[in-house]
Amino acid sequence: MEVQSLPSIEDEFGTPAERTRHTNTWGMTDAQLSRRKAQVLQLEKLYPTLPPAWLEMAWSFCEVTPDEEIQRIVDSKSWEGRPKDRPSGGVIKDAITIQDAPP
Repeated sequence: MEVQSLPSIEDEFGTPAERTRHTNTWGMTDAQLSRRKAQVLQLEKLYPTLPPAWLEMAWSFCEVTPDEEIQRIVDSKSWEGRPKDRPSGGVIKDAITIQDAPP
């Protein structure tokens, strides 16, 4: 009988430090990335109920978006307004049928 060993989690996915590595999808410089890390930590203290990923996303958006575009968004109030009406509740018809078991 041959014993086969399975790869460890570290072998498959890397060490915890490698798995939690941030990516640079916004194309920022090293200075911007360092500033983001420090300022997002401050934002986490100011807004403890918001998810850190949201804070990081908002910070990154404001960093890479030109000031004129941000001002246009603020002036047009395109991020404000009523939430979209979405249906809630209801019944899905003909999704499942239950039949009696044969005798």
